[in-house]
Amino acid sequence: NNTIGIRVVWSLMDEENWNATHRFSGKLWVASGILCMLCGLFGESMAALVVYIISIMAAAIISILYSYLFYKKNTKKSDYQLKHSIYQHFQGNKHINLLLIYY
Repeated sequence: NNTIGIRVVWSLMDEENWNATHRFSGKLWVASGILCMLCGLFGESMAALVVYIISIMAAAIISILYSYLFYKKNTKKSDYQLKHSIYQHFQGNKHINLLLIYY
């Protein structure tokens, strides 16, 4: 699925990583959503807004970190192989190709 989900290179390259990341992240995002709904009960509070924003940011960052750690744990690719895989994945996109030259 290249449209919706945790779309980082590591999960896009490996179906097992994609499935594990989304199984873990689904639970994490549900917990974050419940926390956000609870923050809605305290709508006038600045602390509730801060908790709301932090819960969403934490869910996103932890999901990406989980995918990366899963990748590191299950593969033995070198940096060159990873860069080559990234290049192959985005080869048709002219804007991405310009960025990859500097990478």
